Amino acid sequence: SFLCYDYSFDAIPLVRAPSDARLLLPIAAYLAFFLLLCLSLQVLRPPRSSSASSAQWLSRSRVREAPIVGLAMLVLSFFPMSNVVFPVGTMIGERLLYIPSAGLLLCFVGLG
Repeated sequence: SFLCYDYSFDAIPLVRAPSDARLLLPIAAYLAFFLLLCLSLQVLRPPRSSSASSAQWLSRSRVREAPIVGLAMLVLSFFPMSNVVFPVGTMIGERLLYIPSAGLLLCFVGLG
């Protein structure tokens, strides 16, 4: 229960049961990413109206691709260090989150 600049192996106890309250934050984060993906895909969907509005949609298609590019940047740069595929051996800190946070910001700017 103290702050340390370097957490070694087993300094933070693992989550071993589904009833552990520490699982609520990752579940909320995964739900938020899923909602962000749904919103990003909805922005990419072309309109179902006349050809004039579809021409306008095609002219702004590069801007509409920004949320998907941002999410891809976030997921593809975060996945190798997430300890899901193989153990990395390091804690996820701000030094590993620069590129994923830029992807998240690109997604928010593209949706806004």
